[in-house]
Amino acid sequence: MNKPIDLSIVVACYNEAAHIRKSLPELAAVLDKTGLVYELIIIDDCSQDNTVDVVRQVIPQLGLPAGRATLHVHASNVGRGGTVAEGFRLAAGELVGYLDIDLEIGPWYLLPALDKIHAEQLDGVIAQRIYKLDFHATVLVRQWMSIVFRKLSHASLKLPLTDVAGGFKFFKRDKILPILDDCRSEHWFWDTELVYIACRKGLNIGEIPVLFLRRPAKESTVRMIPDTLRQLSETYALLQRAKTISFAEKPASAREKGAVPEGKEHSHVEKH
Repeated sequence: MNKPIDLSIVVACYNEAAHIRKSLPELAAVLDKTGLVYELIIIDDCSQDNTVDVVRQVIPQLGLPAGRATLHVHASNVGRGGTVAEGFRLAAGELVGYLDIDLEIGPWYLLPALDKIHAEQLDGVIAQRIYKLDFHATVLVRQWMSIVFRKLSHASLKLPLTDVAGGFKFFKRDKILPILDDCRSEHWFWDTELVYIACRKGLNIGEIPVLFLRRPAKESTVRMIPDTLRQLSETYALLQRAKTISFAEKPASAREKGAVPEGKEHSHVEKH
């Protein structure tokens, strides 16, 4: 009899061939040491490089039982948010979450995050990024843009959290699934939208400080100025749309129960 899944991790991929051969085994090695029964839901969002081929080569090397590492391949590009949301809906674990597979936030923060959920009876935990000073020009600009957006979001959304846009979030699956129905963005703003709606719906979400190590050589898919302007525009649109969403009247520690929505089919799946 198969053991219940403790943790489902969604790995959203787009042009990750340069580092996923190393980072996917590194993630699995950390998870193996936790003693948790876990699954990896790897979704390629129509990469233009050979990410899919690399993942197909790496999955058998992880040594996971059959069906515990699945590869889903999009026929067309959906967007980062839509891809992660799809993975959440496919998940079977008691806890579900994602981290960016470039591992700029290290996988060693997983256990402290999960421990915090259980110890403090939270519905989820997200990363509060701490930047290591780096004088590489590209890194400095990206860090500055991230900090500016973080402060603007914090001021406008008025949430009890300081960093809602980082690519490291873990939740109780039955709590976060109903929130997905109210999310509209399928791109980078999805991170912010998800946390904002979850908090306003009454989910109790905490933060853990993490060291964010930017990779200067990595070619980012984020277009700094256009995407920042787009996120500011989407923040305003979210605040306007929030007037039509039914939110919890109780503080953030309140709980709501919701039905698990059916997933959307974007891809075909490969089980290993």
